Amino acid sequence: INEIGKQSGEVSTVLNLCSEIQRSWLEELFPQDFQSGRETAFDEQKKRVVETIFVRYRDLAIELKENLDVDLDAAAEALAAVIKDGKAKLDKWDSEVDSFIERVRFVASQFPEYEMGAFDEDSKSLLIEQCCHGAKSVRDLKRQDVLPHLKIWFGVEVVSLVESEAPERLRLQNGRTAHVRYEPGGRPILSAKIQELYDLDTTPTLCQGRCKPIIELLGPNRRPVQMTENLEAFWTTSYPNIKKDLKGRYPKHEWR
Repeated sequence: INEIGKQSGEVSTVLNLCSEIQRSWLEELFPQDFQSGRETAFDEQKKRVVETIFVRYRDLAIELKENLDVDLDAAAEALAAVIKDGKAKLDKWDSEVDSFIERVRFVASQFPEYEMGAFDEDSKSLLIEQCCHGAKSVRDLKRQDVLPHLKIWFGVEVVSLVESEAPERLRLQNGRTAHVRYEPGGRPILSAKIQELYDLDTTPTLCQGRCKPIIELLGPNRRPVQMTENLEAFWTTSYPNIKKDLKGRYPKHEWR
C-alpha cells in the first residue's frame, strides 16, 4: 500500500497487490462474525429518525439500507432524546402549558389531602415522549399537541379541580373577572385595573379561601402601579396618592 500526497493536501492510496474476497467465502469460514439487524436513530443531517437495515462482518458494513417508514414508538423515543439534549423542541410546549403545570403544583400545595402526584423531571420526559408519538422528524414536532396530552396525563379529576380552584380568570364579588398568574415557587398574582377592583372591600381568595393572591393593580394603560397583599389597606393608604396622580393623567376614566 502506497500513500501519495498531493499539493492540495489530499492523499491517494494505491494498492499494488490486492485480491478479491467474496462474501460467500467469509460466510462459510466465519459465520459467527456476521451480524444483521435494524437500528433506529436520529439522523442529524436529515433532521429525522431513520431506520437502518444492516449486515456487518465484524466492524465492516457489508449492507446498509435506509428506511424512512420507521416504527412510531421507536421514533418517539429517539425524538424525545433529541429534545432532552436541547437539539429540538416541541413548538406547542408554550407558556400555556407551563402555566397549567404551575396551576397543578399550586393546587397540590393547597390541598395536600388529595395526594396529587408530583410532576418531576421523569414525568416530564415520559410526557415529551408521548407528545412525540406520531412524529418522525423535527419538522413534524412543530404540529405535535402538548396541552391535551398533559391534561390526559393528570386525569379528569385533577383537571377539573385545577379549573375550579386555580382558574386563569377569577370571578370577583363585584361581578368582574381578573387574570391570575401562577409563577414557580411563589404565590399567584391577581392582575386587574384599579377600576375593575372597585366595590371590593376584601382581598379575593383562591382554593376555597386557603390562599390570598398578591394583587397587582394596573393603571388605565394596563401597567402595574402597585402590588399589595391587603386590598382593604390599599384603599385607605396607598390609593389616595395614586388616584391623585393617575386622575391627572387619565381624567376621562372613572375615579372614586
